[in-house]
Amino acid sequence: ICLRRTTGRVGPSHHRLTPLQSPPPPSPPSPLSPPSVAAASDAELRSLIEGATKDVSIFLAPGLHLKLSSQIRCSSNVKVVVASSDEGAKLDGQGRTGLFLLTGSCSLTLRGLAIVNGRANYDMAYFGRRGGVVVGVGAGDVEIIDSTVTGCTAEGGGVVFMESSGAVSLIDSNVAGCSADYAGGVVYARQSGAVMLIGSIVTSCTANINGGVIYANAKELPQESGAVSLIGSTVTGCSAGFGGGVVYAVYQGFASGAVLIIRSTVTGCSAGEGGATFTDAIDLSVIDSTISGCNATQGGAVYVETGSASLARS
Repeated sequence: ICLRRTTGRVGPSHHRLTPLQSPPPPSPPSPLSPPSVAAASDAELRSLIEGATKDVSIFLAPGLHLKLSSQIRCSSNVKVVVASSDEGAKLDGQGRTGLFLLTGSCSLTLRGLAIVNGRANYDMAYFGRRGGVVVGVGAGDVEIIDSTVTGCTAEGGGVVFMESSGAVSLIDSNVAGCSADYAGGVVYARQSGAVMLIGSIVTSCTANINGGVIYANAKELPQESGAVSLIGSTVTGCSAGFGGGVVYAVYQGFASGAVLIIRSTVTGCSAGEGGATFTDAIDLSVIDSTISGCNATQGGAVYVETGSASLARS
């Protein structure tokens, strides 16, 4: 553990959480609401989402394989749910395109899907090549539930890129082989809400600079919570070239939040600084968790630039 200009001390007797309790487990996903409509093609799915003026739930039949040719755009203040069942439907970016672009406070839930080969589009209006699966700019929340995500890539946010948007939740999902040229091999969240990885498995995800799994940067506004939570999750073999093989979290100004690793296992991750986590101006708590086999030039497991770190039963 590497600590610089920290407050408090690290050790099993130092507990920053008062009282020191794990949060309750998340509630199970609710049934599709409103009642779902079916889509059997890229064109039908695109029409339902891009034409939505109210909340919409879309069902994709198990085994359906949709090869997307471009991003599906949602620019209305609606909640979109795209779901499947059993073995799930597949959404495929074919290594040529990201899948969704959200603006105008649009929220998106992807449930029971196999998401593969998303590759971010280059669009200077939306910060270059960002978000291998989802780009959110001025968007609502993004949820990926009971899904698999494989082989997705971008400059920032190999799976999800969020700018001035809501929260990101990956719940009961598997993510493998996703990458970012710059930051956030899975999630890049800037001036946005909380990032939560709950009951999920992340394997072999990378960022060339910061945050092999999650990059979070909150500054300027009080409503930017910037919190990062890994709860009941397993992360293996992830890396970053500079900071945070798993999590890179930096907070400034009025922003507030915490990095929590609870009932989770982090194994074989690496970075230049903070093999598992790099934090600055934020408190880190590791509770009932295991971090092993991680390495870095400074802070093989944890690197704290400023702020505090606490370990409990870990």
